[in-house]
Amino acid sequence: MWLSAAILLTACTESGPYLPPVGSIPVAPPPAYLTLDLPRDKALATKVTTPATGATVTFRRIEAGSTPYAPTDEVTAIGISTQPKGSPTVQAHYVALTELTQAQWQALVAASGTSVAPKPWTAVTWAVAEGADLPACNLSHAQIQAVLDGWNSRSTNRLRLPTSIEWENACRAGTTTAWSWGDTEAEVATHALVQVNGTTSGAGVVVGGRSANPWGLYDLHGNVWEWVSNGGTDGGPCLRGGSWSDPLLSARSGNRLHLTPTVEYPLAGLRLVLEMD
Repeated sequence: MWLSAAILLTACTESGPYLPPVGSIPVAPPPAYLTLDLPRDKALATKVTTPATGATVTFRRIEAGSTPYAPTDEVTAIGISTQPKGSPTVQAHYVALTELTQAQWQALVAASGTSVAPKPWTAVTWAVAEGADLPACNLSHAQIQAVLDGWNSRSTNRLRLPTSIEWENACRAGTTTAWSWGDTEAEVATHALVQVNGTTSGAGVVVGGRSANPWGLYDLHGNVWEWVSNGGTDGGPCLRGGSWSDPLLSARSGNRLHLTPTVEYPLAGLRLVLEMD
């Protein structure tokens, strides 16, 4: 995907140019942030830590490590609760700063060469308005996977959905509280768009409009649900994060919602992971 820079030092001596010993050539660390131009399939390192707009997606590198909770199943009225048990390891990867926007989804569909609907949200205008920076929604896991398969068959940079553990690791951002900002509901309006503070909007809103979590990631709590590749009651795909139309408890870091992968759910969108070489 990108080449590590190697520095060759030369120095004038009586015996000729200096070459560093084998194994001592410094290697540039991987960039903390990448932007991916979807129409051009071009990923570049960036120092910008705010979400890109249009058809460009900004990703943050998540280092390998362990996340506080493992997803054990406790089915409740609002989903599947994650219980404190173990610390599963997460490999290094790049995760998008925001949910995929409508402009980004349209660019992704066009580049995939598939016949998947480029504007599925227009069928459910009550769930989200139409706008370039509003979240793509009314998506099934099957639709998303078809588009990602099409993209990956044509592109250099490979994209996928996060696993359930990767998603929860990104959402918690090192915390063990109910939400990434803590255990108090009083701060919800600052960090999340859910039912208690989303009734006036009546739909999803522009991504990245609330405070980021401790790792600089937006809208992991609320706005629209996000599909992940596993973690459902049958081990298959599930939804994470809650939505503007759901109670705050649904937006807990540890909550999961099982849904049939072929169902186009009006309140469901996605967040991309950029695979590393």
